[in-house]
Amino acid sequence: SRSHRAAVCVVRMSRNHVDRFAPDVTPMPSVAKQAGVGLMLGEEKGRDGVFVKQLVPRGSAERTGRIQIGDQIVRVGEQEVLHRNVAELRHLIIGEIGSLCEISLLDREGQTYTVQLRRGTPEFLDSLSRGEGGGEDGKAGGGSWGAPAGHVSLQEENDWLRAALRLAESHVNRSKEELRSLHVMFERQKEEADKRMAALQEHISRSDEERRLSDNRTWQAEENLRAAELKLAEASRRELVFKEESRKAYENEQMRLEYIQELKRRFEEEKRSLETELVRMHDGLRLERSKRLEEEAANATLRQELQRLSEAYKTAVHKTNEGAERIREQTEKIREIQRHNSNLTILLSEIHPRLTVLEQDVLSAARMGTFDPSNGIGGQGGGVSPPGAREEEVIMA
Repeated sequence: SRSHRAAVCVVRMSRNHVDRFAPDVTPMPSVAKQAGVGLMLGEEKGRDGVFVKQLVPRGSAERTGRIQIGDQIVRVGEQEVLHRNVAELRHLIIGEIGSLCEISLLDREGQTYTVQLRRGTPEFLDSLSRGEGGGEDGKAGGGSWGAPAGHVSLQEENDWLRAALRLAESHVNRSKEELRSLHVMFERQKEEADKRMAALQEHISRSDEERRLSDNRTWQAEENLRAAELKLAEASRRELVFKEESRKAYENEQMRLEYIQELKRRFEEEKRSLETELVRMHDGLRLERSKRLEEEAANATLRQELQRLSEAYKTAVHKTNEGAERIREQTEKIREIQRHNSNLTILLSEIHPRLTVLEQDVLSAARMGTFDPSNGIGGQGGGVSPPGAREEEVIMA
């Protein structure tokens, strides 16, 4: 009947008063304010992705009882967010207050689960919870009274409708009070939003200035980067040249070390040879010293002999001088004898013819027997003196 349909409409209104009055209550907050789902997000060192760091008390995430600190967010709506940062993920989650957000998370045990969270502040969620609680009461009341709805009398149906009307009026009054509190909250949040908007405008202007400065710094950095790349290319070229020079220097050093090793080897050989030669020279020096001592002893003997010979020479010279004097005297005597011999030769040449005659006379006398040697020629004792007497006198003289 028509009255029964009206009662059903009132009950439905009491059960869903929030949805019934939503067009009158929610439009201003939904336009003026954005809200999240009560999650504080962050990144962990050494792990990729965004993780739940904390749950906002009385927030939408805490009310589920499923989300835990440390769970990783893998999907928001239809978008994969494994490689998104915190700022991008926050932009995806925050939305119009009262709207739903579907989020998939990965717990510490590796299991993935999905939850639907309503965006809103804890106060907004508390108001929704109170409204839903009243609706449940109405549902219970409606359930207890609605069971015999098809077979009750008109009076009972009127009583039931009056109770439902009183319940609806109480919900309407409560909704009006909530509406006034929401209006006050809205005004306060609007003032805060205006302040935040002014601060945001100032922040945007500062950000624009910082972005301009950042662009200038970026341009300068790019210029510096190009200059650095040129310097790097030059440094690379110099490094190649240095490596080549280092390689050549290393090779030269190796050759020098080999040459030094060869010189050391030669030096050791020469050293051993010189040591052998030195030992030989020391032996020779000792032998030479011994010989020199012997020669000194012999020289001493020779000096003594030389002294003796010198004295003997002096004596011989003196004697030689004396002998030379005697020789000169004898030579004078010889010269005198030769001079006498010359005179004698002359005399002999003078008397030789007479001797020849005399000999002939002697021979003839001997043949005649008249010669007496004791008396001279002819046996006469006197007469001419024989030539031999003169010669003997001359020789003796």
